[in-house]
Amino acid sequence: MLLLLLTSFTFSFTPPHTQATDQNMRQLPPILLLVLLLPHLGSCMVVPVVRSKPQPPPARPPSPPRVDNALERFFIKSMANKLATITPAHAPPAPPNPTFDEMALSTMQLLDPGAASDPLIQSAKIAQLLGEVTSPFLRFLFRTFGGSRLGCEANAAVAPIFSNWLVGPAKRVEGPVNDETWQSTMLIEECRYLKSVDGCRHACVYLCKVPTQNFFKQSLNVDVTMTPDFNDNSCRMCFGQAPPASLEDDPVMLATDGVPCLATASCCGAIAGEKKSGKGGVNGGRGGDVDL
Repeated sequence: MLLLLLTSFTFSFTPPHTQATDQNMRQLPPILLLVLLLPHLGSCMVVPVVRSKPQPPPARPPSPPRVDNALERFFIKSMANKLATITPAHAPPAPPNPTFDEMALSTMQLLDPGAASDPLIQSAKIAQLLGEVTSPFLRFLFRTFGGSRLGCEANAAVAPIFSNWLVGPAKRVEGPVNDETWQSTMLIEECRYLKSVDGCRHACVYLCKVPTQNFFKQSLNVDVTMTPDFNDNSCRMCFGQAPPASLEDDPVMLATDGVPCLATASCCGAIAGEKKSGKGGVNGGRGGDVDL
């Protein structure tokens, strides 16, 4: 329709000196006339815009295997030797020079109900071990300056350097502390320990979170709250923020999006025996998860 209107307009309002040319154009075949007029109709044509559907963000590529240096291997061996002192006697011995994954999986033996009827007992033992390996000088520094805002923010800046072998890459970020915003939170991007135990929430809470919080408060007089995210294995370690008085009131124990209540769900990670042999484990050969 638009083409017919434009053609009619062209033929009706042609100046006199172009009448001869118009007569020649009228004799052109319609197809050729359409070809001649198309370049002038571009601005009048409406081109539909096709919107592509939004694509989901690309999945994070798997991180390459980490190669520990000599100093990190020394820390791993020292940690394994210390943990061996509270590991059940019937548990298989750790290798003489364990890798990080072997050391991490050996800690699952501590969740054996035969080792302790209450996992908080093991948490207390680990906190005591951490206190024993802390030098008196560091204990003095933390007890004197560690609880202040300056001390907490300094801890969050230094901790990623010294804990990289244990938790992986981390950085200091801001976070809420007693209704204020401090630069005293260490954000662990993907906890190395939690990844090695296949995201086992019981191992995270009872063998890492609770012992660390108790160690900082009891031995160093510094409040620390650790908030793991079991969806991506990240964790926020906030210096200066006291954890809930009761573990039952801690948000990590409650049900969240995609994560059932920790107080009623069984351990979701594979146990050491299953990892090595595909059968048996810390429950005396019983397969499956560790129920706490």
